[in-house]
Amino acid sequence: MRKVLSTLKTLILNLIYPKSCLGCAKPGLYLCVSCLDQIPRAPKQCYVCHHPSINGLTHSKCTTRYSLESLLVFAHYNGLVKKLIKTFKYRFVSEIGIILGNHLAQIFAEELPQVDLVTFVPISKETQRTRGFNQSEILANTISNSIRTPVVSSLTKTKTTKNQAALTVVQRKLNLKGVFQSVGIVKNKRVLLVDDVCTTGTTLNECAKELRKAGASKVYGLVIARGK
Repeated sequence: MRKVLSTLKTLILNLIYPKSCLGCAKPGLYLCVSCLDQIPRAPKQCYVCHHPSINGLTHSKCTTRYSLESLLVFAHYNGLVKKLIKTFKYRFVSEIGIILGNHLAQIFAEELPQVDLVTFVPISKETQRTRGFNQSEILANTISNSIRTPVVSSLTKTKTTKNQAALTVVQRKLNLKGVFQSVGIVKNKRVLLVDDVCTTGTTLNECAKELRKAGASKVYGLVIARGK
């Protein structure tokens, strides 16, 4: 039944939003190879202070008890990348997540740390029902297949929160305080935490904190884009 509904959803989406490159309108794919190759890469930097860093490692002076070991970012959240992510999330085109997930695994093949499992930032049950999928889970599953490392649903979001984009830095921290809980077995595991966009790092920090409190030895981050 799920397969039938998924096929029907794809057919409807193709009628409403004909499949063509969101960059150049070339038919057949949501993102052609040429446009993908032209997306400017984000510089590797410490996600806390934004200063240059090898492979996105968190500087020792910026490290806290629960911070990420590193954060790898593909691009800045603007232009074509912003359009792709918004179409992926809000027009429910999950295929874009598979394209971007495969690209993340490919471009960071030499830089991804050795991990025991891949996990993802959860969304609330209400958002999951509305959207039909968790964009970060799709990315994580795609990356997991590419790097041959199991994906584990290690976190849950206990309630629906306000949209982070409309809040100040202080409000973002309060908005997400205590809303994530660890539910998977991560003790003594090295974890790769996947999300679509990182802006202030609040979401990733809160998730990393819960994973570390549950016993994860290290938590690394991987996102498509960094916002301002």
